[in-house]
Amino acid sequence: MNHTSEELFSVFFSTVFESSCISDFTQKMASFFKRYMPVSAVYISFFEKDTIFKVAEYADYSKNSFPDQITIKNFTGEETCVFSEFRNSIFNNEESSSIYIPLKHHVLEGIHIYMSIYSIGKNRYSQEAIDICSFIQPMLIDTFNSILLYNDMNALKHSF
Repeated sequence: MNHTSEELFSVFFSTVFESSCISDFTQKMASFFKRYMPVSAVYISFFEKDTIFKVAEYADYSKNSFPDQITIKNFTGEETCVFSEFRNSIFNNEESSSIYIPLKHHVLEGIHIYMSIYSIGKNRYSQEAIDICSFIQPMLIDTFNSILLYNDMNALKHSF
């Protein structure tokens, strides 16, 4: 075979989700993750400077709904500060576990985009769950970029 399994999965992901919106993509990825690991919530968000912006969400559980944006009170400039504040605002300081998957987009320099997976309870994710997320990260990035490109192309077509 001339293609690696990663290449095939990446093209498959991009093809299947190409005409989806980011919300549908988030919901479907939550369903996928739930097959392999505990999932209470999945968010796609980005942060710029001291503010986190919600792009899409799947929430099975949350004491407070996650607002469209959160300003970080004591921003240190570190990503761990951002994630800590993000998790605390969603789960009201209740113990939770999380995995963060960077979704890079070449057009958005200086903006950090992540898919965040959360579960209620401490130490809920195994090394296998982390490995699954690491394995599919390139496919998630390609798919996310394809969705953005498709939606940008559709917006452009409808503007004429």
